[in-house]
Amino acid sequence: MQRTYWPTWRKFLAQWGLVSSACAIMDLTQPLLPFVAQIMVLGMPLFKGAALGQSYGNLLTMLGDEAALMQFKDYLQEAGS
Repeated sequence: MQRTYWPTWRKFLAQWGLVSSACAIMDLTQPLLPFVAQIMVLGMPLFKGAALGQSYGNLLTMLGDEAALMQFKDYLQEAGS
């Protein structure tokens, strides 16, 4: 799993005060996140050419991988401490 975007995502969430909310959402919706990732694939052509394309693709990959998602959640919680 490529983690190069994790600090950027954490910074964005922290900037808006959403780190704890994001962790709670990941816990509550964990079974649905692979399905959400599949729906988000429909938006991939819109972001593919944009600067967000690579980050968006990595987010989709992470949402579809339960182990990576839990590692990201742990990363957010460690960084927030």
